[in-house]
Amino acid sequence: MAQGYAIRVKNVCLSGHGHAILNHIDLDVKKGEFITILGPNGSGKTSLLKTILGFYKAGQGEIFVNQENTKSKIRSIRKNIAYMPQRLDMDPYFPILVKDVLVMGRSGKGILKRIDKNDRDIIRSVEKEFKIHHLLNKPFGLISGGERQKVMLAFVLIQKPEILFLDEPNVNLDIQAYKKFLKMVEKIYIDHRLTVLFVTHLITHISEFSNRIVVLKNGHVIFQGQKKELWEKKDFLSYIYD
Repeated sequence: MAQGYAIRVKNVCLSGHGHAILNHIDLDVKKGEFITILGPNGSGKTSLLKTILGFYKAGQGEIFVNQENTKSKIRSIRKNIAYMPQRLDMDPYFPILVKDVLVMGRSGKGILKRIDKNDRDIIRSVEKEFKIHHLLNKPFGLISGGERQKVMLAFVLIQKPEILFLDEPNVNLDIQAYKKFLKMVEKIYIDHRLTVLFVTHLITHISEFSNRIVVLKNGHVIFQGQKKELWEKKDFLSYIYD
């Protein structure tokens, strides 16, 4: 794996609606690591991702992405990171096709913007990799949950990121669909040499490629370490979820 740090979070605090959301968070992510961020709903997992991305402004602390301070380099930072949210809410009959979604993955270009040959080559390569050619002319809102997650994963990969954020990708997927999705994530992690931050509340399905588990609870990091170390903790389920 490449040397150096992809992300450094130092003493970051975030507040909202009169209460603390993140409390003195410290997190170092090396380039090429696969980090699982685990915790119950409301623990601050999504807020941490959005703070790193600059969508939320930390009240305290510093964040560096590829050694750049996010306070002054937000646009540059976002080009390096592809973010797949929990869900993409959309009227199922909104007239946007799967192929339009993929076009928008190229550097944020809209469906009415022209794309060049390099963009088209990247899109075709990802279409082939994900085997989604049969979906291209279907309305995005009418394909299945599993197909939609597959298209969204292609959408983020088309952006050619160095770092991939995945926020609760199990939403709206059954267990079998989630397992297939996780296998796809693992494959692109290896094939494209990405750094991955994978957010989940599902302790039963953590990737075997996960280098480290970071547990968030009530806005605090309460554990960082290997899966085996977490499993060896006495009453570890209560430790995480109660």
